[in-house]
Amino acid sequence: MSSVSLKDVCLAIDKRNKTFYNSIDTEQQKKFSIWLYMRYASSVNDPIFRDHYLEMVNDLVNVNFNDLTKHKELQWLLMSVCGIGKKQFHPWIKPGKRKEKPKIKTWLAKAFLNLKDSELDTLIELNTIDELKDYATQQGLTDKEIERIF
Repeated sequence: MSSVSLKDVCLAIDKRNKTFYNSIDTEQQKKFSIWLYMRYASSVNDPIFRDHYLEMVNDLVNVNFNDLTKHKELQWLLMSVCGIGKKQFHPWIKPGKRKEKPKIKTWLAKAFLNLKDSELDTLIELNTIDELKDYATQQGLTDKEIERIF
């Protein structure tokens, strides 16, 4: 059998159907993408309920999401609590692109585990590239590693 229709999943979330996940067959359960449905569930067009869905999905489903990936039924139950009992339109919200941290900042974060992001930025601003390269040399990095970082 094919995957579950998005329309059915969204309706089940809206209607708080806790038995929906168990009602689909094993093949459909294997293809069931909680992450995908969570993206849809977190957004609705109705401005009255927009904050409700976003906050509920974020607070209930998104928290510890990676720890629960092997427990799809539990994730479904959490998602089904987010509905309001009335059908809504759930538009797709494209995930933001991850910005890659500068290599210098990544290296410094490993060297100074106790520093916050803002403190790492300050460290980079206060030191010249030559000073940071000198520190890297003192830490035993090879010329090739230093070249990759800087």
